[in-house]
Amino acid sequence: MFVFNLTRILPSIPKHISCRTMVQGTRLKYPRLGEPVDVMEIEDFSTPESLKPNEVLVQMLISPINPADINTVQGVYPIKKDLPAVPGNEGVGKVIKIGSEVSSLSVNDHVLPSRAALGLWCTHLVEPEEDWVKIPSDLPLEHAATLAVNPCTAYRMLEDFVELEPEKDWIIQNGSNSAVGQAVIQLAKLKGVHTINIIRNRPYLEEMKSHLQTLGADMVVTEEEARSLDLRSLGIPAPKLSFNCVAGRSGLDMFRMMAKKGVLVIYGGMSKQPLSVPVGPLIFKDITVRGFWISQWNKDHCMEQRQTMLEELIKLIRTGKFQHPELELYPLSEFKEALRRASFYDNSGGNEKRETKVAFDFRN
Repeated sequence: MFVFNLTRILPSIPKHISCRTMVQGTRLKYPRLGEPVDVMEIEDFSTPESLKPNEVLVQMLISPINPADINTVQGVYPIKKDLPAVPGNEGVGKVIKIGSEVSSLSVNDHVLPSRAALGLWCTHLVEPEEDWVKIPSDLPLEHAATLAVNPCTAYRMLEDFVELEPEKDWIIQNGSNSAVGQAVIQLAKLKGVHTINIIRNRPYLEEMKSHLQTLGADMVVTEEEARSLDLRSLGIPAPKLSFNCVAGRSGLDMFRMMAKKGVLVIYGGMSKQPLSVPVGPLIFKDITVRGFWISQWNKDHCMEQRQTMLEELIKLIRTGKFQHPELELYPLSEFKEALRRASFYDNSGGNEKRETKVAFDFRN
């Protein structure tokens, strides 16, 4: 089995170099809360001339735009940063300098953030050694940049709430074209678990359905089609587990279709509407409603548990069994257009196809 060690030091790479050279960088910041396209600003900056003994200077390579990033700038996410602040919760970078006491990282190592809200929408940043997790440097950057949040969210939700029986059990989810939704489809397929996938009606609908089926989706329906879906007549057992990232009305139909003592996991609220919970299924089916947040899971679990999860996901990537969403890359200078494209529920100007994911590319 493929295993990598997050703390292994490559002997051929120098462990420490001089830390007294400033680096000129560029970053995005928001001085006030609001819609990202309206409040975001771009600025040049300089890194500190000297690193503290435990600090690491990282050059960012790719950082995606996630719903959590949008919500943070809007001020509706649980993480509140002092303003002005640099957004960016996920991405991959390369170590270019280390402090004199850094022991687990070397120059040229590729790293992921080990905690939320580091502020990754910048060309360079300096953070303590413990804020970074080493990954294999030969992992494709598109996979590495999108590994820490969405695949891990899908992995944990499938593992932690209900024991699923391969080739028998079904799950149901909305927002199935999202990055988490696509990861759920692939990981469930590998576990032998069938999926019912709800998406919004949109342009390119048939193309979207085909894409999700290619990933392994057993059934893909629109929200309108889900309201009249009769699983019993199709010979499909009621799902034991459901994932809701939309909230609002969308969850009502999943409640109706769920099995007795089923579990509904809510991990997002992209509709910005309260979760509608019907009384009947709660009483007569004893449905349980749970919440999940990968940032909290990371806080509550040790690095060894996180390492095991990352190792399993990386093994799937290396063997071609797991695909990242197609990335639509933008330089930082085109941040306004990137933010418009990443408007997840904007039918007029956003990325309507949504099998792609928008990300900043800092390599040029």
